[in-house]
Amino acid sequence: MGYGSVDDGHFGALLGAVANKNHKLYLSGSKEEGRNYKIRNNQKQPNSKYDREAFTAGYGYQRDGHEFGINYSNNNTGHTGTPGNPMDIIYVRGGLYDANYKWDLGDGYKLKTNIFYQKMRHWMDNYTIRTGGTGLAMRTKVEAGGIDLAFALPLFDGELTIGVDGDQANHKADIFMGGQTVTPTINYFNGVERNRYSLFTEWNGEISDDLALELGARYVHTWMNAGEVSGGSSVDRNAFNALERTKNYNDVDLAAVLRYSASSQLDIEVGLARKNRAPTYQELYLWTPSAAAGGLADANIYLGDLGLKHETAYQFDLGFDWHNDKAFIAPRFFYHYVDNYIQGERTAIAKAQAKTNVLQFSNIQAQLFGVDIEAGYTIDDNWRLDAGLNYVRGMRVNSPTGDNDLYRIAPLNGRTQLTYEQSGWMGSVEGVFYANQGDVIGYGDSTANVDELKTKGYMLLNLRGQYVPYQGVTIGTGIENVLDSKHFNHLGGYNNFNRANGRVAMPGRNLYATLSYNW
Repeated sequence: MGYGSVDDGHFGALLGAVANKNHKLYLSGSKEEGRNYKIRNNQKQPNSKYDREAFTAGYGYQRDGHEFGINYSNNNTGHTGTPGNPMDIIYVRGGLYDANYKWDLGDGYKLKTNIFYQKMRHWMDNYTIRTGGTGLAMRTKVEAGGIDLAFALPLFDGELTIGVDGDQANHKADIFMGGQTVTPTINYFNGVERNRYSLFTEWNGEISDDLALELGARYVHTWMNAGEVSGGSSVDRNAFNALERTKNYNDVDLAAVLRYSASSQLDIEVGLARKNRAPTYQELYLWTPSAAAGGLADANIYLGDLGLKHETAYQFDLGFDWHNDKAFIAPRFFYHYVDNYIQGERTAIAKAQAKTNVLQFSNIQAQLFGVDIEAGYTIDDNWRLDAGLNYVRGMRVNSPTGDNDLYRIAPLNGRTQLTYEQSGWMGSVEGVFYANQGDVIGYGDSTANVDELKTKGYMLLNLRGQYVPYQGVTIGTGIENVLDSKHFNHLGGYNNFNRANGRVAMPGRNLYATLSYNW
C-alpha cells in the first residue's frame, strides 16, 4: 500500500496464492485513486484525477514434464482524466482470458502454446470531468484473440525454435454529440478487422567457448478491412465508402546477433536486423479529420491514407559491456534506416480541409541513430553509484522543405544515483536531467499552426529511503522533485488538446510512503 502527496493519491494491492506439488491457485486485486496533481505552489493540473481497479485469478497444474495454466484479468478504470486529450476516460471495462501449456518431452525437446481472448469497452467524454465541455463523447469497442505455438529442439550446440502465431482483432468507434448517448453522430471506425498470421524460426547457440550467435527469421501476413461508415461530412464519407478498404501486407523480418567474450571483463555484441511494421488501423482508416489518432494526443488533427506502405527498418546495433568486481559500463550504439517511415505530414488533401492543423499519415524516408549507456561503480560495502544516458537523433532523408527533423523525438536525457545501504537501511539521492529539444519538425507552412513546439531542459532531484525492520516487511519513503520544479515532457500533450494552452505540466513535489509485507 502507499500514499503520495502530489495528488493525494493512495493505492493498495493484495496477492494471495496457495500451491502444492501439482496445483497452484492465486487471486489478486488492486485499487488506485488520486485527485488532480499539483504542479507548483498548489497550482493543480486539471483533468488529471484517476480511479483504477484490477482483479486477476489463475490456476496452474504441473506433473511429469507437463505444465498448464489458465488466467483471467479484469480491468475497471473509472473517472480518469487525460488532460492532453480532447476527452477524459469515463470508464474502461473488460477482461483478458489466457491459457498456456508447456510440455517437456526430454532430451531438450519442448512444446509451448498460449491462447488468449480479450473484450474491452471504453467510454470518453468532455463534460463529465472537465468544465466547459461541448457534449462530445466517444465509445470504442475491441474484441481480440490469438494463439501461439512453438516447438524447440536441440541443434548443433544450441536450440532451434520453430513456431506459428496469429491474432485477430475487431474495432469499432462512434462519436456522440450534444450530450446524447444513444445514436452515434459519426461512425469513425465500423467493423475494422486487423488479422496477423506468422511463421518464425530462431536459433540460439555457441559457436565456440567465447562466441555465441542468435539467428531469427519471421514471415508475417497482415490482413485489414473496414466496413462502410456513417455520419459526418458526406463528401469524406462517400469518398471513403467508395474505396477498396481491404489491405494485405507481407513482411519478412530477419535478425542476427553475435556476442563475443573478448576477455573476462569485456563482452561485445553486434546486431543486424531487418524489421517491418504494417500501418495501424487508425493510420489507414481515419476517413475524416479526427483527433482519434491512436494516442498521439498532440493537439493536431489527423487523416488516414489507404495507400500507406509498410515500414521497413534496417538496423545496426553495437554494444560493449565492460565489468570487474567494482564497476561496469555498457554503452550501446545504434543506427536505423527506415524505408516508408510513417508520420503525419502536410499534404494537398490535408491543406484542403477546413481546419488548419490537419496532418495526414504518410510514408517518408528516415534514419535514427544514437547511444544508450548504463554504468555503475561500487565505492565500498555501503556506497554505490549508478548512472545512465540516452540520446537519439531522428532525421528525415531528402526532405522537400529542407527541414530534416523527425517528429516527437525525446531529447538527450540521463540520470545518476548515489545509494547507501547498511543493516536493512537504504537511502539514495537521484538526479535526472533532460536537455532542450530544439530539433523539432516544421511543415513549411507558416499559415498552419502545426509546427512542433520546442521544449526547455530541466533537472530533478529525488530522495528515496527504505527500511526493512524484519524479514518480509519493507517501509519506503521519499521526495520526488524536491525543488518543486515546473517542467514539461517533450513527448507530452497540450492542455485540453489546445496548443494555445501550452503543454501539460508534469507533477510537482511529491512526498510518498509505501508499506509492503511478503509472507
